[in-house]
Amino acid sequence: MLTILSSSLVFRLTTAQKHPSSSLVRPAVLSAPYPSIYFTNSCIRYTRLDVDTSILNTRKLLPSTMSAIDQRVETCNALMVPDLFYTVLDRFHPEFDPMERQALVALAQTCSAFSEPALDRLWRKLRSLEPLIRCYTTADQVDNAITPTASEFTVIDRYACRIRELVINDSASVCFLQCTSMRASCLLPNLMALEWNPSHLPAHAPVILIQKLLSPTLVSLKATLTEADVATIISFFDNYPFLGRNLRSVEIWFSDGAHSAATAQALSRAICSQKALEKARLGSPIDDVTLRYLSALPTLKVLRVSLAEHATPSFSPTGLLFCSVEELEFTTTDLDLVTNLLQPDQTFHSFCLNYRARLTSKAAGTLFNVLTSRSNTKPLQQLTLSAQDLTHPLSVDQMTTEAPRYRLTYDTLTPLMVFGSLRCLQITWGEQISLDDDEVANLARSWPLLQTCHFNCDRGGEYPPFLVKYPTLRGLLSLVTSCPELESVCLPIDATHVPEIEEVEPCPHIECLFFPESPIDEALPVAEFLFQYFPCMTILDATFKRMPGTIDERMWAYERAWAQVDIYLDELHTGSDAFELASIYSDDEDDVDDNDN
Repeated sequence: MLTILSSSLVFRLTTAQKHPSSSLVRPAVLSAPYPSIYFTNSCIRYTRLDVDTSILNTRKLLPSTMSAIDQRVETCNALMVPDLFYTVLDRFHPEFDPMERQALVALAQTCSAFSEPALDRLWRKLRSLEPLIRCYTTADQVDNAITPTASEFTVIDRYACRIRELVINDSASVCFLQCTSMRASCLLPNLMALEWNPSHLPAHAPVILIQKLLSPTLVSLKATLTEADVATIISFFDNYPFLGRNLRSVEIWFSDGAHSAATAQALSRAICSQKALEKARLGSPIDDVTLRYLSALPTLKVLRVSLAEHATPSFSPTGLLFCSVEELEFTTTDLDLVTNLLQPDQTFHSFCLNYRARLTSKAAGTLFNVLTSRSNTKPLQQLTLSAQDLTHPLSVDQMTTEAPRYRLTYDTLTPLMVFGSLRCLQITWGEQISLDDDEVANLARSWPLLQTCHFNCDRGGEYPPFLVKYPTLRGLLSLVTSCPELESVCLPIDATHVPEIEEVEPCPHIECLFFPESPIDEALPVAEFLFQYFPCMTILDATFKRMPGTIDERMWAYERAWAQVDIYLDELHTGSDAFELASIYSDDEDDVDDNDN
């Protein structure tokens, strides 16, 4: 039952039964004095929804055919308010839940007052064009659709105009677009969001097929271009520059063989023609012209781009770059370019850098200092740094020799302690991380609002890295107790010793724990410790990176021990007898060892 409550409106969505003498529906349960939505399905889950009735248009009511069944609708017609009724329908997600799709179908067949709104919600979001194909073919003919006739197009158009969001990643949709490519008018005249991703299809899907989907109402376009013919892509960008002034979000990716310098220039011309972009995500390196244009675009809120390796943009020294951007993400190998793009008084609250090379601890410290030089007009809430060189693997000896230069330490992280509003910190470091319990505790006290704390590292040399400091389980507890909102932690720890902790309450908010490159001796004490202080944890993972050409028995022993910790935790949560037997067996072994001694 779906119940919607507001200051003055209460109504219920109840199950219903077909009246034997009527094509309409009579209620199975009447809930006086409130009106009801009658439909023939009982799949709706209980939900509470608060509605601001001040924004509702109560003068314009939906036509009602319900008065013949329930006279109370004449005086209590809350559902006849279009805004409120569409709010009810927004709680349905037919594109993901077949039961909710069936409920909307039943609701559309209830009466004329509900038919059009229910059909609008049923067709609003599609993950394939298959429903349109089935308007004129059978289910067996979906993958081999033929060109519709004029009368069949009439049926298709009745529903196509309701589609607002569409994802195309299936062969049936591609086949349908090929069959309708000769049509002069736009296939989906009211489409607002389009995602084109046929990259995994075995057959070739030319990008030119989406030209009939690029309507003037389009506000969001996400496309993965797989066309190997460079000339076709250039023509696409030049002749169909997103068709209009309404586009707000653009996400363009190129598969292997589809990107070149010529396509980059064509993409640059298309992007620079948009005057009202709010979100741009471009998977291929952009040129200086595009970067300069986007940096000065006042409407831009989210920017995720890959920077060219040798970009040398000439920005005005007095102009503010990315003045309205709230989320900023760069992928590059040129750290100097990134630091030049960061200026005081920028207002972004989320910053991400994907650095595709090895990053020294000194360079990371410089980046963090540049970030802290920003004013506090909008405090940083999310910081993500990934520094890894996946294309040039190093030998174990080379990594061991150079480890001190690339080791992430407390001194490197100290500048980030000024971000007291930080909620998400994720650092993926391709080298060693060196922190002790006190340093972890000091960092944690500076981030009281932290919800996600991830320090994912590689060992940066021969395992185990005895030359670095690792926090223990005590340091882990210091972190989670100083950050009461923390839900997920990724941190290398030294679990070879289980400390005795006093006067520390369990941390029920922790759901995920990740321990990369973490040594461990005995599995059972660690499992008992984690179960005691993290009773609601559902995910535990400990990963180790194997260096090519190396064999380390200790690392395999650590992996087996962590796997056993996971088993013990499952048994502790289920309270099985197997765990009790394991504990008794472990105690017996200790007694035997004592007797031998």
